[in-house]
Amino acid sequence: MQSKEQTRLVYENLARFYSIFRSRNGFAKIRRLLSLEDGMSLLDCGTGPGKYAYGLANAHPGVVVFGLDLCENFLRIVRRKAEAKGVDNLLLFGGDAECLPFGDETFDRILCVQVLLLLQDKESAVSEMYRVLKKGGLLLVVETRRRFLPWRELYYAFVLPVAMKLASLREPSMAKAKREDYGGRNFYHEELNALLGSVPFASVDIDVKATQMYAVCRK
Repeated sequence: MQSKEQTRLVYENLARFYSIFRSRNGFAKIRRLLSLEDGMSLLDCGTGPGKYAYGLANAHPGVVVFGLDLCENFLRIVRRKAEAKGVDNLLLFGGDAECLPFGDETFDRILCVQVLLLLQDKESAVSEMYRVLKKGGLLLVVETRRRFLPWRELYYAFVLPVAMKLASLREPSMAKAKREDYGGRNFYHEELNALLGSVPFASVDIDVKATQMYAVCRK
């Protein structure tokens, strides 16, 4: 069974490596779907190395962007970048997506990119994002479709195992990690729709592309 602590351990030790391979795939579409306006607040839930959070904060200086992640080394990476570039509307928090450290109806927008597939209690995470989203607000969930993707399979079959092996030399417990601890399992469209429909959003619209699914959930 997938272990939350094992997942955290993997990403703490591979934060720099993962940051190199993490892209801002679909950034223009994500920015358009979020429809950000000055004065809004945005939570990037499971921000990782902050590629989206930093990009959105930099592009929208009138929006306060909150980046949350369980992995402190990810937060260090994006914090250093934001400080070096003088991006001061990006606030970073350590925390668990399954139990968000924010009050009810805090955010105008929430972004969650390729995070749900890694979580043990996906239903709790969706419920928590619903809870902290303002009425009339928007949650954008982006997940990779469950299908054969040669580049992804090569990454998990060859590239990442080498990095894991090297990391286990300094952190022996890394050797216990299984693919579900760091790769999760992608969703079928029907699975993602059912998951997001488990809370009372006013509407859930999923745009299915070749490799990605973009789910716009309105409260």
